[in-house]
Amino acid sequence: MNVSAENRRLVFIFPSHKLAIHCTPKAGFTSMKTACMATLGLTGSARGKGLLLTWEEVPDDYVAVASVRHPVDRAISLWVNGVRDQPRRFSPGLAAIGIHPGMGFRDFVERLADGWPDDHHAAPQSTLFDPWADCGHTLRLLKFNKLGTEWEKLRKDYPLLAGLPHMNMSDPSAKRSAYSDLESIDILKCLYSRDMEEFGFG
Repeated sequence: MNVSAENRRLVFIFPSHKLAIHCTPKAGFTSMKTACMATLGLTGSARGKGLLLTWEEVPDDYVAVASVRHPVDRAISLWVNGVRDQPRRFSPGLAAIGIHPGMGFRDFVERLADGWPDDHHAAPQSTLFDPWADCGHTLRLLKFNKLGTEWEKLRKDYPLLAGLPHMNMSDPSAKRSAYSDLESIDILKCLYSRDMEEFGFG
């Protein structure tokens, strides 16, 4: 699984608190990014403002924070928002492995099973987090399904952080319970087995 350098530039740093926040795609990314930007008194895009770094650029003594989501829910959300609903900007990484806008769920899952795309939205979260361990950082994980509560706990330790906005309303169809195709769900569980095991998802 290769994740391009551009796709890895998802880290906000707060030098005064030696804190680095990794905004995980499809796991509260927009809300966490917005809170980080608000904390820094900024609006608009973070790119070009010197705020997004690769892990290798974060000092070793910083605490790293990231959100983690059930990998099946995350994959379904990617399909709903990034494939089924035919977004105007379609991922080149998904297109490169034969996934196209409007593709059905089962076909989408089978394409993922044939080979990972170079797209951080589809990458296993454990793979995205590996560089933190490689660089010797402590990683504090926030569960997506309790992100609001866990963010508030984080703010008690780091009072500088702005509150977490609720940016995207969840589409009811972007949940495991909406799918009767249990074989596709099982394929996703197998594909993301490392995430399932490392992050305690049953």
